[in-house]
Amino acid sequence: MRLLLKIIGGLLLLAALGAGVAWFVLSSTYPKVGPAPVIDFSKGGKDRVAHGRYLAENVAFCITCHSTRDWTRQSGPVTPGTEGKGGDAFDRTYGVPGTVHASNITPAHLGSWSDSDVARAITCGVTADGKALFPIMPYLIYRHLAKSDVADIVMYLRTLKPLQNEIPARKLTFPMNLVVRMLPQPAELLDAPPTAKDGTAYGEYLTAMASCMPCHSQRVHGTFKAGLEYAGGVEFRVPGMSGVERSANITPDAETGIGKWTRAQFIARFKSMDPARHPPASVKPGEMSSVMPWTAYGGMTEDDLGAIYDYLQTLGPVKNAVQAYSPQ
Repeated sequence: MRLLLKIIGGLLLLAALGAGVAWFVLSSTYPKVGPAPVIDFSKGGKDRVAHGRYLAENVAFCITCHSTRDWTRQSGPVTPGTEGKGGDAFDRTYGVPGTVHASNITPAHLGSWSDSDVARAITCGVTADGKALFPIMPYLIYRHLAKSDVADIVMYLRTLKPLQNEIPARKLTFPMNLVVRMLPQPAELLDAPPTAKDGTAYGEYLTAMASCMPCHSQRVHGTFKAGLEYAGGVEFRVPGMSGVERSANITPDAETGIGKWTRAQFIARFKSMDPARHPPASVKPGEMSSVMPWTAYGGMTEDDLGAIYDYLQTLGPVKNAVQAYSPQ
């Protein structure tokens, strides 16, 4: 019996030592992304700041995620005066194994960061002090952005009103609290962004920046289900809403997707939520709303929305009927 206890004790000690070594290796070695990407920030100007604002507010919807959303209105538009202050929680409702709070991206927090530090966080997922960000921040997508677009977004963030807001530390369950260190990757930025002249490549670029695929593609243990990309069915719970919302099938399937939608109909659906034209409607507790940031996307130009439609029509149609909402 004593021998058995000694063996068990020895095994436990070895396991503890192994865990300690693994933690040391992860802590000292990862994340591995190298230096910040080389980007020219010297050519600033009002036009570039305005373009950065458009990308951050309407395409990449950075401001939506890093502000307080008003869930008393349809699709949770940004509460005026909270732009960039962060703090909203992303938990298991969003598929996070734990709880992560959006960072403060105003100069109150980023003021001590260099432009390159901010660009590295956006495109590589690593903070100025070398910590790995959780990939609900889509840096694995943004690592393929164009250098000029990243620079424009950084220039715009510098113009935000500094808002003091202490962000709670994230809490991730094991083993994600360790694995998250290995997720950031070096950026592979484009020298120039595609343009409308590049055909569907431009729409593909915008679709990626808008993170359409992650929200419209089901996953199992963090991996997308093969053959169901863009086919919808991802479940969300809107704060204050008792039911379950599911993302739409946006493949060109004629029966269950957007195969019968015309380009004009697609554009009109988004522009119907453009806050500049249509203030978001009020939503009472328990009524159906949506986590889809319609008010952000609604501010996109019709040309850009049309380019996204053109790209989505090149996808293979996937038959996947989705029940948009289930009351509970």
